[in-house]
Amino acid sequence: MTKDLIVVHEGTPISEAARIMDEKRLKRMPVLDSEGFLKGIITTENIRSVSPSEATSLSVYEITYLLDRLTAKDAMTRNVITIKPEGLLEEAAVLMRKHRVGALVVEEEGKAVGIITESDIFDAFIELLGFTDAGTRFSVQAADIPGVLAEIGGVFRKHGANITHFANFTDRASGNAELIIRTSHNDCAAIIKELEEKGYTINSVQHYQ
Repeated sequence: MTKDLIVVHEGTPISEAARIMDEKRLKRMPVLDSEGFLKGIITTENIRSVSPSEATSLSVYEITYLLDRLTAKDAMTRNVITIKPEGLLEEAAVLMRKHRVGALVVEEEGKAVGIITESDIFDAFIELLGFTDAGTRFSVQAADIPGVLAEIGGVFRKHGANITHFANFTDRASGNAELIIRTSHNDCAAIIKELEEKGYTINSVQHYQ
């Protein structure tokens, strides 16, 4: 999550909230009350929804006056989707998908302590799979049964290859799994040979520097 939160208060004028979001290149900000408790979230769409359209006959001064009278409290979304700091990354992803939101406020005892966005989830996914690390990426097809991981891991260990990242994608219809395995080892010919001798299908092997 992002811990250095940029927030506004309920009484912040819409014009000021818009200026902050534009200056900081933000799409959303938590809205707090006078005691610092989370009361809502304001987004660029919230601001757009209360702003006069481009076809308005109002003058620039009238628009400014209007936006200065409206506050974050008037425009914010009150039903904020939140998650606790100890919440799981998978839980955050499911909540975003379920509620069709691009971010969750991380809340503890009624106060906003962070925010986690879709970009944070993507970054974590990249880190989880070690995509930016040097080494070798295996895609191995295997039956989704007990003992498979131990056997495959044993092959890597036998050849002195450390498994640095791992992910499992299971096709429930076929009962097979695609195992994504990354190792810091580069010379993997012996590993490939032994895995194939044991009946595993190697879908791909890619090397990254």
